[in-house]
Amino acid sequence: MRSLWIAVFLLFAPIVAHAQSTPNPVSTWCASSAAGPWTPCVGSGGGSPSSPSYIKPGTYTEVPLDIATTTSANVAVAALSAGHRSAGGWIQNPPTATTVICVNTITTAAFSSGACIGSNNAISPGQVFNIPANANAVSVVSSDATHPFSGEGLQ
Repeated sequence: MRSLWIAVFLLFAPIVAHAQSTPNPVSTWCASSAAGPWTPCVGSGGGSPSSPSYIKPGTYTEVPLDIATTTSANVAVAALSAGHRSAGGWIQNPPTATTVICVNTITTAAFSSGACIGSNNAISPGQVFNIPANANAVSVVSSDATHPFSGEGLQ
């Protein structure tokens, strides 16, 4: 019986660990090419001659969000200024939120008729969006006048 409980725990431990309200930043990032895009490593890298894995060396500086709350309904804010996510980052819509937030890593985020439009990423309450490494700013918009969110950039 004890072995059964241990097996159940080992089966569900990754799910419980993943359900934390705030993610832990990672210091090891991997890509399939030396140019990226970089994503958190799973395991220790590896790869093969036909599909190599690259590990970006070094540690990263965590950069706090420039703005962590929308100020007006349907008006985007610059959550991270240009240059504040050269190694990626993350943004989380709080689990207590009642609406989605729209995150845009290319241009200004846009929200219309209750949905994200264009090249926006819809982040539901409790979800985390991994920001790709880039020099661009990151904008966030919501239908709420004051909608908090959390996150950070990595450099």
